[in-house]
Amino acid sequence: MNDVLIARIGKPHGLKGEVTVRLHTDAPDERFAVGATFQTEPAANGPLTLRTHRVHNGIHLLSFDEAADRTAAEGCAAPSCWVPHRTAMPARTPGMPRTSSG
Repeated sequence: MNDVLIARIGKPHGLKGEVTVRLHTDAPDERFAVGATFQTEPAANGPLTLRTHRVHNGIHLLSFDEAADRTAAEGCAAPSCWVPHRTAMPARTPGMPRTSSG
């Protein structure tokens, strides 16, 4: 597989279709841009198109166009979100400031 894991989807949050995520990226604000599309594992649960991203009490919450309410969001639980390797951001040295290119 030539994709990069960026998050694992957790349980639903609230009634509007948001889900919690366990991050596997150090740049969530850059990764989770509205309109971004993510492949999933299992593939039958995706692809998912990001509708919203917010942080509530330190927990990242995402909603997807494919899950308009809590019931639909429950169907999103457990898959992993992946992006193609070609769109993965370049690695950076720990402690170095982030640049506009990554």
